[in-house]
Amino acid sequence: MALFRIASGFTTLVATATFVPDVEALLSRDGVAPIENSTWRNLGLYGDAPSLTHSWIVLGITLAAAVLVIVGWHTRIVVVIAAVGFISLGRRDIWALNGGDILVQVMAVYLCLMPSGRVWSLDARRDRKKKRVRGPVAVWPVRVVQIQICVVYLATVIAKVPGSLWLDGSAVSYALRMQDVARLPVVDFVVHNGYIINALTWGTIAIELSVPLLVWFTVTRKPVLIAGAMLHIGIHSAIMVGPFSMAMLTGYVAFLTSAQATWWLRLPERWCDRLRRRMNGADGEPELVATSVA
Repeated sequence: MALFRIASGFTTLVATATFVPDVEALLSRDGVAPIENSTWRNLGLYGDAPSLTHSWIVLGITLAAAVLVIVGWHTRIVVVIAAVGFISLGRRDIWALNGGDILVQVMAVYLCLMPSGRVWSLDARRDRKKKRVRGPVAVWPVRVVQIQICVVYLATVIAKVPGSLWLDGSAVSYALRMQDVARLPVVDFVVHNGYIINALTWGTIAIELSVPLLVWFTVTRKPVLIAGAMLHIGIHSAIMVGPFSMAMLTGYVAFLTSAQATWWLRLPERWCDRLRRRMNGADGEPELVATSVA
């Protein structure tokens, strides 16, 4: 749960930060979307007629709450603030969001159900100082996240299969040639090579179908999660799909065991230790002096 908290907080932070350059255009009362068209605006933090100052304050509070979620400071409170703040963006201007933003909102809500500040957080540090002992942790919120990820994949497959482009193996070629959402230029040889495009198209369907079916088995969980991670990294690298890939990879964290999550959490520490040893070895290595024995 701690790794999920960090991943979800980081994703919420990045997704919220994308609104910073366009606060006046998207969130204030003078924005491109008429305030009267905002869905359920009274249930959000931006209200009926948010001024530019009001919009900046709410956005700043959401960004700050996302940072505090990452470090785990008063986690139970800040996860709710971050979730409400990000959901309020859609209440002000639903057209400024995409499917990835909606998934970030869902993950933020699920995080509110978890006692994610028990470890790897400032809350846990405070509990150790006060010698406070917490009770057992319920795991059902993690199961809900797992089911949500599987539902996303199954819904995606159901939506794609009826279309002819995915069945004939050409869909990825069209996706890679949409210049208005292209992140990186794609080599023409790739998009015009039938064998490569067929492999990418049908491979996408195969991965999206195999993850929700095979992730529940210990033997196949790791291979399908690696395949899914490669798929989302590829999508995010080639196409601007908002925070969708980040949100999906955040959901992957729910499938990790405690040992695997700890391994990832300690990865920066191991890198720093390795770098420190190398630097100490380079600086403190004794000079070798050649000697001869008569």
